[in-house]
Amino acid sequence: MADILLARESSEGSSRHTIIKIVRGEHSENGQFAQMFLDEGRLAMRLSHPNICTVYECGHVDARYFIAMEYVHGRTLRDVLVRSVKAKEPLPIPVILRIFSAVAEALDFAHRARDAQGRPLEIVHRDVSPQNVVIRYDGVVKLLDFGVAKATTQIHESESGALKGKFAYMSPEQAESRDIDARSDIFSLGVMLFESITGRRLFQRKNQFSTLKALLESEPPPLAQYRPDVPEGLQPIVDRALAKRSEERRVGKECRSRW
Repeated sequence: MADILLARESSEGSSRHTIIKIVRGEHSENGQFAQMFLDEGRLAMRLSHPNICTVYECGHVDARYFIAMEYVHGRTLRDVLVRSVKAKEPLPIPVILRIFSAVAEALDFAHRARDAQGRPLEIVHRDVSPQNVVIRYDGVVKLLDFGVAKATTQIHESESGALKGKFAYMSPEQAESRDIDARSDIFSLGVMLFESITGRRLFQRKNQFSTLKALLESEPPPLAQYRPDVPEGLQPIVDRALAKRSEERRVGKECRSRW
């Protein structure tokens, strides 16, 4: 969908690295997509949180649409998990919980965000996945790409008439192209948490059809089947996050205290 560039911004003797995402030409010509891209980018600019990648600016120059955002110097959660599996060294549970507490804080902030008049912005990330979680080399965790997933999903659906994306991390309602809300992101977070703890893919199969079928029909095995050292209080949190029915995903007080 976009070319990704690393840039250096200089001002009055100081400089910083910045990531610039530039929408590719064939998509820039789609007026509906371009407007949605800008709207979502401006929405993301409202989100100021230590665990959310900052969006500095969005706009267009010579009909090329762009988003300028914070450069996060680190590794994606996907990179970390792949290395862990290859080395046959599971990530320590306390490290996993620290990472996911930060991502959960970022999502909670975005889901509760309001405009200047106090009206809910109703932000949903739509693409909570290991590729969009970056762990900086100093340990700070950042969630990326707010303001991009909705526009990307819409343009894919309008071009092909079919849903495209990371099926293995979608909620059932998102995979079925139904209306979604913040609880869809909670499901995606639950999938990531299960995979980070167990070192195994939860719904990913050989093809998209099989992945979608597993997502909609299969039930996750217990965490202790793969990690005997899992704290007892963690299983109810994962179970609730991965509930097929969105109304069953709200995290209760007992889960908040355990988390």
